[in-house]
Amino acid sequence: MADGAYLFTTATCPNCKIACQLLDKAEIAYTKLLSDEHKEMAVQLGIKQAPTLVIVQGGEVAKYAGVSDIKKAIKA
Repeated sequence: MADGAYLFTTATCPNCKIACQLLDKAEIAYTKLLSDEHKEMAVQLGIKQAPTLVIVQGGEVAKYAGVSDIKKAIKA
């Protein structure tokens, strides 16, 4: 997986929309991935809920699950 920010979402999740708005407002570039369409990647990364923000940097992976964790990641 290339370096960057990836937001795993589902089509009907209201919190996923909030997470997108938070990232957009903070001007953080990310790739939105629907979990159903990227099941294999979600399983490999251990994604268990939506939204989950995955940040890959230099081979290291950080995961932030849920809106409250994503808010903390944005502030950090």
